[in-house]
Amino acid sequence: MLWPCNSEAPILFASSYGMAVKQLAVLEDYWNRFIREYSTLESMGLRFQKPVFRKWDGSIDPDCNVLLIDEAHDLDATGQKTVAEWLNLSGTKRYLAIACDRHQKLRLVGTDAPLIEGLNFSNQTRKLRRNYRNPFPVYAAGLGLMFRWFSKDGAKAIPNRTQLEQEFGFEVENYSDVSGGRITLTNWNDSHPGNYWSFTVSTFPSCEDAYAQLANASLSKNDVLWIRFGEEEETFDYEKLQRFTYHNCYTAESFNLVDKYVKGQEFPVVVIEGIPPGSDLNIFDSDERERAMWTARRELYLCCSRCTCFLYFVVPTSGEVQGAGTVYNEIKEMIRQVSRPTDPDAVTMRTWKLEFERTQVNRRVDEFVYDSIHQAPLVEELGTIELERPITVQKLARGLQLEPSKLVEDLFGLDFTFKTSRDLVPDAVAREVCLRQGCVLTIRDSPVARPVVQSSEADLLPGGETAAQILGRLVPSPVSAASTMPTAQPSETASTPSTEDTAGVAVPTPRSKEPVGAPDPNLALMTFLFSPEFPRFQAAVDQYLAILAFVAEFRPRGRNCILEFQRGRRCYFATSIAEIERRAASPNARPIGKTGIYALTTTDTVTKRSIVSEILRCCGYGLGPREKATQSIIS
Repeated sequence: MLWPCNSEAPILFASSYGMAVKQLAVLEDYWNRFIREYSTLESMGLRFQKPVFRKWDGSIDPDCNVLLIDEAHDLDATGQKTVAEWLNLSGTKRYLAIACDRHQKLRLVGTDAPLIEGLNFSNQTRKLRRNYRNPFPVYAAGLGLMFRWFSKDGAKAIPNRTQLEQEFGFEVENYSDVSGGRITLTNWNDSHPGNYWSFTVSTFPSCEDAYAQLANASLSKNDVLWIRFGEEEETFDYEKLQRFTYHNCYTAESFNLVDKYVKGQEFPVVVIEGIPPGSDLNIFDSDERERAMWTARRELYLCCSRCTCFLYFVVPTSGEVQGAGTVYNEIKEMIRQVSRPTDPDAVTMRTWKLEFERTQVNRRVDEFVYDSIHQAPLVEELGTIELERPITVQKLARGLQLEPSKLVEDLFGLDFTFKTSRDLVPDAVAREVCLRQGCVLTIRDSPVARPVVQSSEADLLPGGETAAQILGRLVPSPVSAASTMPTAQPSETASTPSTEDTAGVAVPTPRSKEPVGAPDPNLALMTFLFSPEFPRFQAAVDQYLAILAFVAEFRPRGRNCILEFQRGRRCYFATSIAEIERRAASPNARPIGKTGIYALTTTDTVTKRSIVSEILRCCGYGLGPREKATQSIIS
């Protein structure tokens, strides 16, 4: 949040990275309560100017002369430059205060680290060593799992003694620099009530057990955050979780989902089901695999740190989690150590302790790399990845941020079998696999490879044209992504009013209806995607509904393909809102144009893309148009 003010009124901003809309509302509520409590001081000549609360948009009012920045660690390079230039503007007298958590960045480089590039905060900082957000067991659990402190072997990220004391707030009882040496950390904190309780971190063997414990406490959405990183339990009804805040992070986009929907939130109870894919990697045959592991571990840390009282893990009892080195075993060891304070009978200064040993593979915290190894913004916003020939199973999996084993079903479903992850994958098969994962694959030639013809039989449309050739006819000259695409005029057009959905947002209905037996449905779809009726600059959900409406209206099998779509236990499409709501948590069902079909819309953008690609495939559209439609759904 940013708090600039001028002679008229202060304005309170919020960083778009680390603060949600509801947090702004909370801040405004606290401000109003403050005014109510101290309004009597107005008679003493003290006046209060109410701030204006709004999201950070990368700019600062030139009249602003006092600026308070919270979550300053989330400012990108451009934002930091804007703040530095604002403060250093010649001829002005301005004041800046920031609050940041450098652990969020995990790039600690000493006490004089550049908190904002271009500004020097040396000897002007105050560090808070007490944790007011989480009980010590929750705090220790998040850090321990992120840095692999409780693992038996493999890489661990271990801060030096100064960092542990000054940056993380521990008291260091033992600190060894040699392999196998023991490190003992202690902490006392009377400022959080959770530090007077035992078993604030615990496990459940199944989702049903965890839910039964919470259901008896009459907890609501604001009380419980439930995050699922693994496959659904077959015997558990996930619709029960409608009463809580529930996020399905079992997706290649989980890193972005956690950053977007989980980070910055706070809940008294957090339930973590499963573990992020990749967090259990221990043997690294490449830097990419190690970075993938640290990325997954950071996801786990961010979810743990949302907990303000009780942190629960759903730990299966099956044989797959019994082997040494699994994250589940780390969780068990962590809970063993932090379930009780060293002296449960102590009235004040209850001390907590945790111990772990160094391994032969150590990483310094200032070298800790947590950034996603893939082009996350590109995949999320544009739905594209780019790979170089030759395409192997391993390369394809790495581009999709998945383990090769996760692609087996898709590859076999396309009649492609392979023996090793180094087997070559045909271009068309690779592109189909990517569509099933909700993104579009662009393949480029290796600098030393022989040029390969890009089109395949799957690309060819009626008349022998490729999708690229049709695009050339529809768009004869280069245009920017932000401009309106030229529209190919269909031979028969009729104006049809837009349909209003339950939220009051217009869902366009295509004007040109494909005649029965039309020879070129692919061209009709491409024409619609480039027409002004396609909601190119609206939300991804509107683009999703518009494509589905087109398919349902103008393809003979369109309605059946939509209504027969199945994936897991959810109901994605139905002819009534009630049917969707019976089988989905927080479905936000919306109508698909005038078709009489309703769609569940609370899936992430990547899932929407993959659903559209499957429905278009069911309707018989070619690979090229399906890729264009998938890529048209933009976050």
